[in-house]
Amino acid sequence: MSRLFYALTVTVLFLCHSFTGRAQYLLTAISPPPQFTHDDLWNLTLTRTNTSDNYTQFYIALRIFNNNSLLEVKTNSAMLPLSNAVTVIHIGNIADVQPFTINYYNATVLQQVVASGGLFPPGVWNIDFTLYGRPSDGEFTELADYSYPLIVDAMWPPMLLSPADGDTVQTLNPILTWTPAFSTYLPGNVMYNLRVVPIFTGQTKQQAITANYPAYQDAGIPMPLQIYPNTAQPLDSNTRYAWQAEGFSGSSSLGQSEVWEFCYCFGNVIDSVNVPLIWYDLQPDNTDNIYLFNSDSLRFRFTDPYLISDSSFLQFELIREETGEIITDNNTCGDGPFPSSRIHYAMDLDGLQLHKGTYRLVISDTKRQKYVMRFIYAY
Repeated sequence: MSRLFYALTVTVLFLCHSFTGRAQYLLTAISPPPQFTHDDLWNLTLTRTNTSDNYTQFYIALRIFNNNSLLEVKTNSAMLPLSNAVTVIHIGNIADVQPFTINYYNATVLQQVVASGGLFPPGVWNIDFTLYGRPSDGEFTELADYSYPLIVDAMWPPMLLSPADGDTVQTLNPILTWTPAFSTYLPGNVMYNLRVVPIFTGQTKQQAITANYPAYQDAGIPMPLQIYPNTAQPLDSNTRYAWQAEGFSGSSSLGQSEVWEFCYCFGNVIDSVNVPLIWYDLQPDNTDNIYLFNSDSLRFRFTDPYLISDSSFLQFELIREETGEIITDNNTCGDGPFPSSRIHYAMDLDGLQLHKGTYRLVISDTKRQKYVMRFIYAY
């Protein structure tokens, strides 16, 4: 956007000379990147249509106004010859317009930022460049100018909270949480996209998040948390997953979080998938041991010599750990446990219609002594 300014003078000769000078000069500027310094603003093109006019010295003035139109910084460049028809100034050749003469006003934060070469703080800034020139027989006058507004938006992307990076979860429905994303200027409610992908052997979490098909992804999440839903692809046992959140205000991205990983894993997992006739050990109390199980017949044994008469009954309770659901309660005989020796028992799971997941089997005898085993059902 160009702005024309004409200086009033008592001499017709000076008025005509100034108008002719302005008509022969054009200044344009390109906005800097979203994060920028004072020097990044110096991205200009100067066009001089008549290099044979009477102007011999030039300089450029940069004025920076705040949102209340108050001047905060004024920078004058070094003297320039402008001997070519087109002069381009950018960060790569900024030394051609240096040293700068910089004046500060109102003792604001911007003074510290510019003086230290730091990034501009959030806010609305009005940038004004003016080209001044002096003929060999006169004073400096304004030849061209260019102004534009700049909005520096402070955006904070979401940051992942839990599960912590590298953490282990033992539920099919982990709660994924992150910090709220934030923008100082973009209007509207902040929504989130979430992506969870499996990590394959040899991959990093960063490679997985960009290359692999998601086990779960969702858009338009209104809160900075999401429970991994039952409608998503179930988590596979002993599998690592990468996950990432991204904030949006309308269609504008507020940035992506870092990539973290978690593992749907269990301590001391004993792989018995390829040994279907294995006897699973019962423990007299809760245990961290867990079996990976792939069969419709569950065979277990008591680790201590345990005598049970043919007339005694074993009661069992099967609990799905992810949900706390009791699959079956206090059943006796039927499909459940029948002995094959004094300490070996078996029970048929086919009729229970189990889903893939983690289960806790609690066996009780007539003396109310309880024995426990945990297993991952992957049949």
